[in-house]
Amino acid sequence: MPVNAGHVGYGSVPSGASETCPLLTPEPDSLWRPMTREELEAANGPGWRKVRCYLVLLFWLAWVTILATSVAIIIKSPRPVATPLKWWQKSLFYQLQADKWTEAQTEGPEGMCAMDEQLPYLKSLGIGALILKGVFDVEVFPLNLTAADKNFAPLAWMQHLLSESHKADLKIVLDLCKLDLLAPQGITGNLSATTQEVADAVERCLQTRGDDIWPSWTVGGNPSQELKKLLLVLMMTLPGSPAIHYDKDMEKTKDKSKMNRAALQLFSSLSFSKAREEALQYGSFTFLPFNTSSSSNSSLSSPLSPPILAFLRSWGCVHFLVLLNFGFQPQSLDPAWASSLPEAGLFVASTGMDRFVSTSLYSLRLRPYEAIVIKLLEAQNYS
Repeated sequence: MPVNAGHVGYGSVPSGASETCPLLTPEPDSLWRPMTREELEAANGPGWRKVRCYLVLLFWLAWVTILATSVAIIIKSPRPVATPLKWWQKSLFYQLQADKWTEAQTEGPEGMCAMDEQLPYLKSLGIGALILKGVFDVEVFPLNLTAADKNFAPLAWMQHLLSESHKADLKIVLDLCKLDLLAPQGITGNLSATTQEVADAVERCLQTRGDDIWPSWTVGGNPSQELKKLLLVLMMTLPGSPAIHYDKDMEKTKDKSKMNRAALQLFSSLSFSKAREEALQYGSFTFLPFNTSSSSNSSLSSPLSPPILAFLRSWGCVHFLVLLNFGFQPQSLDPAWASSLPEAGLFVASTGMDRFVSTSLYSLRLRPYEAIVIKLLEAQNYS
């Protein structure tokens, strides 16, 4: 049957409307309107009211569960256990040659008063124990432990020293290392111990467990002033108990030069930090292979320049970075090396005691013969 063009039927549209007629009829826009009274009464019914109460109760139960889980994780998470230390493990030792230190204090009561002032002063610097050397005569045998050396002060002075050191809360340790406590014939001539007893004592010492061994550090000789400060920072930040030799710069005097005041500030800062920070007392030790970029021309830098010593002392989330420049050239941190550490830190001590507040490792430069201690501010993994 022929299709009538003018007839409106299936498959055809009215003439003149083929270009404007939409293919899909749009739905009318929904207008917002408030709920009717019937809808409000239905929403306020007992069924919906129970649903809302259950949802609120479920929300608070979930919130309390999350809070309790967080608290339980914090409480149950493993934390570093503080290691109980004995007094000789946490004390800073100060070695004194008894006859030289007391030479000016053995003449009358004025010397006694001077000594009484020195002991509290040494305690204020953070010193916990004194090591007295040269108290007994090493050339006399049999050894008389109740008689002092002829060059040393009388026994009454020694008793006064022990009394005043007890008041100042200072321990006194007698150095007997150079004394011949055996007989000239050796072990066989010792009447107080047989050969087997001495052998058993030596064997017990050799079988001491590693946990019972506590390191101690000291430096002999007569190093230069610059090297002395470097070694002081090294000894005070290594694991163990440092033993510092007698230094005239540490005596209590009225007139002190600027250099002496800086040395005292460095010593006090290191001693108080070691006594206060667990990381410096018994924290872990991590050696850091160090990469530097010299501030001078690479062609002028000496290949035999001493290396930079760097290590971390860590306890929990607290980390101390120790840097020591033993070279004669300024050194800057390599950005590739410093990127593995937190960028920000606080200066704890430096050999010149002229660095303060915060610093950035990326802009840090070590001066020649300089040592610095930095407390890092961010906790990250160190590998």
